[in-house]
Amino acid sequence: MLSLSDLAEEYDDLRMEQDESGGDELDSKRMKQIQELATELGYDNIENASRGESPDLIEEGDFEDYIRDEAEAMTDVDMSVWPFNCIDWERAASDAQTDYSSVEFDGDTYYYRG
Repeated sequence: MLSLSDLAEEYDDLRMEQDESGGDELDSKRMKQIQELATELGYDNIENASRGESPDLIEEGDFEDYIRDEAEAMTDVDMSVWPFNCIDWERAASDAQTDYSSVEFDGDTYYYRG
């Protein structure tokens, strides 16, 4: 999962580096990439995005596991025993995607509830 708080911290570190040593082009590109993500998610800046309730950004490859974990969190049933271990989690994740938006960041697709 991608954390907006972690990205805000990375952004601040990069900004301090630029202030101290002028930074480099890669740092500037990364800062721009982080800021563009915040904007695409509807925030003014990454600092605002990291405050309060920000959406979970679930990497596409982890989405099925995320949905399984969410289902397990909704109940006290042991999902590892029959008949719950027979659930088609790939299909469940595919069906759940209709409730999520997607965003591209750093070459990966992330899902979130907006």
